[in-house]
Amino acid sequence: MKIKHVSIKQETNPVQVLDCSVSDGYRQGPGGTLADVDIDFQSDRRQEVKEYLERRYNINGKQRVFSAGTLTTLKIKAAIKDVARVHRVPLNIVNYITSIFDDDKMTWTDLFKLAFTNKKVKKFITDYPQVIEEIRPLMGQPRSGSIHASAILITPEQKDGEEMECFDYTPLKKVDDVLVSELDGYSLDEVGLLKNDCLGIKELSKIQSTINECNRVYDAGLRFDDIVKGGLDDEKTYRLLSDGFTQNVFQFSSKGMTKFLMDMKPTNIHDLIAANALYRPATIEAGSTERYLNCKRGDVAPVYLWGTYEALKNTYGQLCIAEDSVVQTKEGNKPIQQVRAGDYVLTEDGTYQYVSCIMCKGEKQTIRVRTTHGEELVCTKDHKVLTQYGWVESGELIPKKHLIKGFWMSDEATETGTLKDWCLGIYLANGSYAPTGTPSIACRNKAEAETIAGIFDECFDLNSVVYFCTRCWYVRLTYTKDSWSNHTRPNPFKEYLKFIGLDECLSYDKFIPIKPTLMLLSGFFEGDGCMSNGLVRIVNPYMAKQIFYALQSFRIPSSYFETYENGQKVNCVKFGDNATKKLQYVFKKRFTDISKRSCGCRVPSMYLNTVDFKKLQSKYNAKYLRSRMKKNIPCYLQTIERYGGSCEHDVWGMVLSVKEDGIKRTYDISVENNHSFCVGGLVVHNCYQEQVAQIARELGGFSLGEGVNLLKLISKKRTDKIRAMKEKFIKGAKVSGCPKEDALQVWDMIELSGSYLFNASHATAYAITAYTGAWLKANYPTAFYTVALQWADDKEIPALMSEMEQCSSAMIVPPDVNVSEAQFFTDYATDEIFWSLTRIKMLGKKAVDCIIEERERNGAFLSIENFIFRIFRYKLKKYEFWDDPDNAEESTRVPVNARHVKNMILAGCFDNIEKVKSVTDRYDILSRAARELGFELADKDFPDELISKHYFWSMQQIAVSGIGSIDYRRIFDSSDLKAKVKGKASYMELRRAFDSDNEGKRIVVCATVSEAEEKAYKDKMTGEQKKFAKIMLQQNNDMMELVCWSDFLQNYPAPIGSLKNKVIIVSVVIKYSDYSGANSLTTYKSSLIQVM
Repeated sequence: MKIKHVSIKQETNPVQVLDCSVSDGYRQGPGGTLADVDIDFQSDRRQEVKEYLERRYNINGKQRVFSAGTLTTLKIKAAIKDVARVHRVPLNIVNYITSIFDDDKMTWTDLFKLAFTNKKVKKFITDYPQVIEEIRPLMGQPRSGSIHASAILITPEQKDGEEMECFDYTPLKKVDDVLVSELDGYSLDEVGLLKNDCLGIKELSKIQSTINECNRVYDAGLRFDDIVKGGLDDEKTYRLLSDGFTQNVFQFSSKGMTKFLMDMKPTNIHDLIAANALYRPATIEAGSTERYLNCKRGDVAPVYLWGTYEALKNTYGQLCIAEDSVVQTKEGNKPIQQVRAGDYVLTEDGTYQYVSCIMCKGEKQTIRVRTTHGEELVCTKDHKVLTQYGWVESGELIPKKHLIKGFWMSDEATETGTLKDWCLGIYLANGSYAPTGTPSIACRNKAEAETIAGIFDECFDLNSVVYFCTRCWYVRLTYTKDSWSNHTRPNPFKEYLKFIGLDECLSYDKFIPIKPTLMLLSGFFEGDGCMSNGLVRIVNPYMAKQIFYALQSFRIPSSYFETYENGQKVNCVKFGDNATKKLQYVFKKRFTDISKRSCGCRVPSMYLNTVDFKKLQSKYNAKYLRSRMKKNIPCYLQTIERYGGSCEHDVWGMVLSVKEDGIKRTYDISVENNHSFCVGGLVVHNCYQEQVAQIARELGGFSLGEGVNLLKLISKKRTDKIRAMKEKFIKGAKVSGCPKEDALQVWDMIELSGSYLFNASHATAYAITAYTGAWLKANYPTAFYTVALQWADDKEIPALMSEMEQCSSAMIVPPDVNVSEAQFFTDYATDEIFWSLTRIKMLGKKAVDCIIEERERNGAFLSIENFIFRIFRYKLKKYEFWDDPDNAEESTRVPVNARHVKNMILAGCFDNIEKVKSVTDRYDILSRAARELGFELADKDFPDELISKHYFWSMQQIAVSGIGSIDYRRIFDSSDLKAKVKGKASYMELRRAFDSDNEGKRIVVCATVSEAEEKAYKDKMTGEQKKFAKIMLQQNNDMMELVCWSDFLQNYPAPIGSLKNKVIIVSVVIKYSDYSGANSLTTYKSSLIQVM
């Protein structure tokens, strides 16, 4: 794309334009909707734009320009606090309850949903019902108003032939001498006023400063528009972005976006436009970002709905199984909506294959398929499953006939367990416990109660009591001895419950706190009074899933499904163990099994083909088997094996029922190679806003303005108006020849994607801005980095310096008292960028101006003594001319003090004039300055054992200025840890640790701790609170995060916070972090650490 010429023409005759969406305009009536005008200006010149608009339109004494207001609405936390204050609810209770809310955007209904699972919230609602009732009408109401950061509105000069001012269109108020509307921007948009978003962008100011610097130094004659008109095809620029050098490039400098560009390998401006539009939270969540990459690389063929190719071809068509269905992945079972591109899922042949993308298909009518194996399958009727007859649509499955191929849903386990585990299983099934009372077990009869009491007494040294109450026998798990009857003793079983986290757990809150064993399952099934014929009914969904997954891990045939009894949802687990006989029952008979074969699942008769009939002793057997095969009667695995056959797959679920289910959000997964994945243990088959507007126009017969308006309605969720436009779209599609079913699919895509797609023109503007910045970096790197450093925050500088070393000839050098300025100063002859004096700690602008003024007036400083003499010449009594001030200059207070001089020496400002050969020579300069200025060098600040160490002075330099270089390899080579890690881990620099090829390696790093924070998390298996720590390591200009897990922290007694600003050597493993989109470091159990 190349813009060759731009000119302005004025026509006297009407000219036809493409389209617009003014609708009713400014006529009296319902009002119309105008498109927003978003224009980005340099942040340092935005005020000029506002002043221009006021001069241009506020004429003839009429006010037409004003700013939009913004309204802060009451959220649930603020509403509860305000209302509770009126009702005098104790503040500590209110603060405790509101701290439970993770999301302040909760609705009133969400509050009651939370109360269903949180007893503290439930108690608050029951104790203070008036508070809860009164917050309902308050939530969402405006609480306070302020000025919109960028929205400026201009009202028409006339309306219906009458002269108008802005006051005639909307209520206004004055805030700090600025006219502000009482309505927010969205409401003004509904009225039909033109809203101009005049945004001040810092990046544009930085680009202009870089262009000015290039013109000053290189006489380049650059202009922003000249770069844009140059073709936007500079190979050096795209190579720079493809290599990941994106620091300080507008919109592209985050770690995630950098990785995305490195994967994409952009070659033209269209790639940058797509990257800007696609790499956003909603599109990443929807999977469009990853799908675009896969299609661009040619890994996946794009799929287009009817009539959408022309609109979507540039983005490869980017714009089912029900939500929460469990998919089996390498990392364990996940709800389908949590599966991500890059995961590996279990497929039909038992291998794990790469997920290329996941697609949300919107809300659709689903069916529920229940089988003898795994979880219920909830999917659309057209979703295919793998049966003994091949791939069959779910809606065509026939109960008791079709068998679906399946896999076990948990890794295989073999732990038998002990009687103590059996006791825990009995307690989980029928036990109860009051915190101030004694645990008890409900039993069916006296004999069963006595058996249970005897086992508990043996395992926990109890004196259990068997008694009858109402209609049931109970075992009270008491603990008393004759010799201790007068003393209070802890009950061993209560202590055990407390240890494993089951104390004070109600029936609904129970869970299996330890790794399940066969004895635990046996105890649970023997104690559960709601079980019959191998069917367990459990109200607690979490524990039901635990029981089901435990059965699956022990390869006991089982299935999981949900049903309703007396209006309450019940979670059911069906299992059979007659064939495996793995469960170790104590007093119950084995339950009737649903099958007589070894794995409990029906096997397709096609596997009889593996039988060698020639080796059979009787022709009758061959005839018998053949007749069954012709009749397609399912046989059992044991029959096949008995006659010499073999079954390559022994887990099949016979379809028991196929029922209509509700409308649910659905997803599909694109899997490489096998094109299948496992859901609930069963095998199943596996754009821009302008583009959507184009589809609406070309397929649905919309005008372009109606297409744009459609997107605005979808993004604002105006369901009534959307529904009206849907009917028009379907009718228009019919006229275009599109089948109704395909038209509905296209509409679903539009409605789903319209809420998150990005505006192409906006993305184009951002991409051009990013390209311009990258072009300057690629062609004038020294000027670019000079300006970038001048504008950068302290936290941004290390990344900039690290990148500069890798992709340019520019280099940062320590500050020099004879060269450095208040800002970063560049010697373009050598491409050296001198560190800014104002970046030195404690050295303010006044002190720096004083030093520079003296240097410019009387020449370069010659030594540290010369510097002190010239700066403090009227203030040091040791000099012979000390007397009363002779002039105003002598009486002026010197803004430089001894601490400033000390920090300047540590930062390296005097290295050149003192001809320093080693950083350790700075101690001599410091001693001479101390003698001249009369301050002392404390031993605690400069220990004798450290003043000869290079790294000590480098750390001092970094601490006071932010620049410096430490030889970390030299520190490691002289450490005691080197011998301990030999052969276990190799030393590596942080910069190399970022390479993807090094993922999974165990390495040793030596670095400075810049940040250290200790945190806590709850272990999902045990429920125990455990500690972990996040540490930010810095090696000169390179930084990387280290996560220290609880097993490592247990062996490191010192507080993690004490490591800050210290050099450490630690052995770690490199792992990829989905959160940061880059490699990070983590400790392992036997990690070693040495603090210098």
